[in-house]
Amino acid sequence: MNEPTAPRGHCREAGFQIAMATVLILDDDLGFVFWVAQALTSAGFASIPAHSVAEAKRLLRQFKVKPDIVILSPAISGGFEFIGELRAENPQLGVVAAVERAADLIIVRREVDAVRAKPEVLSVDAMPEWRRTVRRVYSKRAKDPGKKASAHDGN
Repeated sequence: MNEPTAPRGHCREAGFQIAMATVLILDDDLGFVFWVAQALTSAGFASIPAHSVAEAKRLLRQFKVKPDIVILSPAISGGFEFIGELRAENPQLGVVAAVERAADLIIVRREVDAVRAKPEVLSVDAMPEWRRTVRRVYSKRAKDPGKKASAHDGN
């Protein structure tokens, strides 16, 4: 298995330049985690997949990396507390909530910059929307760390 790294630089995709970022994907649905990692890695992001807060902490420590963005399932135990810890170290950290159903929106708190619904089918067709959301959150947080990217992004 390739070790995740945190590249810095620029890449071109869809006619514009983005700064590369490290994205921690924290969800207990491993199929979804690896699907999102594939979508983001192909767009030039470094992706770190994890299925629990303990695993995420271990991987971040092991690879000596700090994420720029976290994609978080609200169902992850201790997930929002972990976001608080990460934001204490990096106020510019962007957070995208990955929700499965409308009831999950109740759990989403103000720490979230954007909300995306998990696709019912993990297909290539759904990947561009996830890429756009992550780019938007990264761009907004890099410009103004105190500002939210959007209250809700996608369904």
